Amino acid sequence: MDVDNEAASGNVQAGPVGALNPEACKDLGNNFFKKKNYTSAIAEYTKAISADPLNATYFNNRAAAYMSNGDYRMALEDCREADRLQPGVDKTLLRMSRILTSMGRPSEAIELLDTYSSTQNGQTPKGISASDRSLPQQMLSHIQSAESSLSSGSGSMTLYALDRAERMLGNGAEVPKKWRLMRAEANLKIGNVNSLGEAQNVVMSLLRQNSKDPDALVMRGRILYAQGENAKAAQHFQEALRCDPDFKDARVYLKRAKELDKKKEMGNEAFKKNDFENARILYSEALGVDPENKGTNAKIYQNRAMTLAKLKYYDDAISDCDAALKLDPTYTKAKRTRAKVLGQAGKWEEAVRELKALYDSNPQDGTLPKEIRQAELELKKSLRKDYYKILGIEKDASEQQIKKAYRQMAIKWHPDKNPDNPNADAKFKDIGEAYETLSDMHKRDRYDRGLDIEPDPNEMFGGGMGGGIDPSVLFAAMGKLFEIPVRINGYRGRIDLTVSLTSRRGWWRFPFWRCSRCKSFWWIRGWWSFPWRSLF
Repeated sequence: MDVDNEAASGNVQAGPVGALNPEACKDLGNNFFKKKNYTSAIAEYTKAISADPLNATYFNNRAAAYMSNGDYRMALEDCREADRLQPGVDKTLLRMSRILTSMGRPSEAIELLDTYSSTQNGQTPKGISASDRSLPQQMLSHIQSAESSLSSGSGSMTLYALDRAERMLGNGAEVPKKWRLMRAEANLKIGNVNSLGEAQNVVMSLLRQNSKDPDALVMRGRILYAQGENAKAAQHFQEALRCDPDFKDARVYLKRAKELDKKKEMGNEAFKKNDFENARILYSEALGVDPENKGTNAKIYQNRAMTLAKLKYYDDAISDCDAALKLDPTYTKAKRTRAKVLGQAGKWEEAVRELKALYDSNPQDGTLPKEIRQAELELKKSLRKDYYKILGIEKDASEQQIKKAYRQMAIKWHPDKNPDNPNADAKFKDIGEAYETLSDMHKRDRYDRGLDIEPDPNEMFGGGMGGGIDPSVLFAAMGKLFEIPVRINGYRGRIDLTVSLTSRRGWWRFPFWRCSRCKSFWWIRGWWSFPWRSLF
């Protein structure tokens, strides 16, 4: 960077005593400039301009000082004033071109040089080198590449091109607003947590400069929208429209955010009311509003997964969790839901593994250890005989449903009805065990909570009738189950075996028959039979 040391011809006059001598101020400014004391140089050149405001040299020199001091906007203003006062000076045009390039305005720099060259009969103006042309051309090429990549959806390539262009800016120059918005847009397209954070930093710096900037407000709204903060996003779009009522993009994004949020909230309300089928439909409609919104769609997929699990569509629920995690790999809630659904689907080993992996990545979550312990208990429970499955009932089955299921299964799998089925005997025994446990409130509670995995100290017989149960109570319940009279002291039918038991009430005598196939003892009443094998 240089300044003009020559005196301005025709402008040096002896002023009155005490008046400023512009040339002396210019010379003093030049000395400060050489010492890189640009602030003092600017002050002296300003004095010279005050004394002689029609001297282009003083404006040119101050432009050089402003440029070296990193104030490119003021430097450009001084160059333009110098060119107005003394048009066609090579040094002025070259400096103006360099300032425009330093400010990130390469198109204007190239246009300026091309315009001046045309006035010189195609000759390169004096002092303008090939590098003075190549620098703005390279910068323009990088910006055009960034715009092209942004249009094609490649956020990473856009950032690469912008980085190369920004390295060509002048020292201390502010990155153009257009470039900053492009950087925010590129990070928004990448869409991961870190990229959205970078986009937010860019936009917040713009809003700190001008809180009413509609472009920055819309970009901020789009970032919030991508993060699933639809209500806050709508507020920013509305503010942008207040600043610029004709801003079409703000209106489009506002409508989209409201529609998506409405569908999502309708699904949430249906879920809260246990209207799971309607919730599933509404969540599916919400997913069709804006397929590009990764943040909100990840939440909707997770919500629909919970809904599908309530409907017992476990495979579909797991697929929705996978879709949510594809959109947002850091979505902890979706990972948690996936593990829960795996357990509900009976895949407790996978559920335990996923919960442990989640805890390894989130050791600060104090609720996970409890969930892991519960899942491990459920895994142990799943390795037992599933009495609910044996009877073909749900885990919330009522007492009447249990009785009905037992009747049907006992008839279906009785060994006498399945003489050619080698598995009938074992199946019949399992049915008896299942009913014996699930028909007893205490045993069922222990079974459901997994407490039966460890022996019950109150049980006198390992899997059979508890010592505290009165036989008359059990037989009375059996009679009620099959709606037949129970005779304890005798029976008019055939008696193959009479067993005497001692209870707290005295001696009881019961007629029994021993099955030739399963070798178990059964109390008989017509076709119905009831297992008493746990006593033998």
